[in-house]
Amino acid sequence: MVGMHANIIIPSMHIGIDARLYGTYGRGIGQYLKHLIAELERLDAENEYTVFVSKQGWREYQPTNPHFHKKMVDIRLYTLKEQLLLPWIIFRKHIDLMHFPHFTVPLFTKQPFVMTIHDMIIHKFPTEYATHHSHAMYRLKLWGYRLTLARAIKRARHIIAVSNHTRDDILSYYPHAQKKCSVIHEGVAQVNPVAQEVQHAYLNRLHLVSHHYLFYIGAAYPHKNLSAMIQGYMMACDTDPTIATYPFIIAGRQDVFHSQLEQLVCTTYPDIHSRIQWIGEITDEERSILYANATFFMYITCYEGFGLPVLEAMSHGTPVLISDRGSLQEIAEDAAVRVSPDHPKDIAHTIVRCLSHPDVLSEYARRGIHRATQFSWRTTGQQTIECYQQIFNSKQ
Repeated sequence: MVGMHANIIIPSMHIGIDARLYGTYGRGIGQYLKHLIAELERLDAENEYTVFVSKQGWREYQPTNPHFHKKMVDIRLYTLKEQLLLPWIIFRKHIDLMHFPHFTVPLFTKQPFVMTIHDMIIHKFPTEYATHHSHAMYRLKLWGYRLTLARAIKRARHIIAVSNHTRDDILSYYPHAQKKCSVIHEGVAQVNPVAQEVQHAYLNRLHLVSHHYLFYIGAAYPHKNLSAMIQGYMMACDTDPTIATYPFIIAGRQDVFHSQLEQLVCTTYPDIHSRIQWIGEITDEERSILYANATFFMYITCYEGFGLPVLEAMSHGTPVLISDRGSLQEIAEDAAVRVSPDHPKDIAHTIVRCLSHPDVLSEYARRGIHRATQFSWRTTGQQTIECYQQIFNSKQ
């Protein structure tokens, strides 16, 4: 049986995908699901798919392949309802193989499944600063997370790691999974040009000048190191007052961590906190505009399992500043400026150096465009179908 656009030979299956984090709500995993499912629809004309989505995902996901069907599952992650009810819903759909894109595999799942692990943050950064729950509740949830992950890794037919770094992290904690854990990199979407008048209108609404601002998009969890990036930016402004004319734009869905950090910035820098603009959640088109017009993109995090925003920025021809930790060096190679995430002074020095040498930024922009071309969601989709095929064939 042959897929639509590639000679991929696969036996007929009914594949289920847990896509409750589909789209903008699910942040990085949401983008992974959005692009993976789109490629599976393009590639696979034979297998049947049931895509389990939330209420928001139901609105965002519109199947274009007649073999793909969506099923609304109004069940939040990390809940007792997820553990008890979701396995029954999956069972009633007669799924041959489930794909869980996160470690939240219900303990009572009976179907064979593959799981994608994006990072090992639960083991690498088990800090109470990453929660707003009480100490007792945090410890209980951490125990539950680790139990769920350990059981899922033990029972999974296959584990997809999104980077070599993530695979190494998985095996450092669960070495018995070595034979069933492989790497399938995420991809980067092709840039869809936005009309110049639309770009100008959006930048004007934010009071921004093209190529005269710094940009970050993502969560504000402690391991994202956004506090150190802000401190480094403020120090750079003190070192060179002209840098203060470059506002720092921070995008991402507002939550308790964003709010706490924003309040801390207002308290710490009462007279100059307006240099930082918190613009909240943005559309795909707005994100593309902000990537394309930024002086550079900052992603100086303490830990990443992949680092999709880095590739997105590169694909728009925008220079990138990354940390020298986690998977970011694997993903960027020599196409990004590296800096230690530990000391805001180092970040400040790097910001000053980059803005003082536009020729250096231009070179990194050139390298970034080339590096981004080496990642494709099409490849991600093809390798994922091959993974499904191998698992299904092994149980025949």
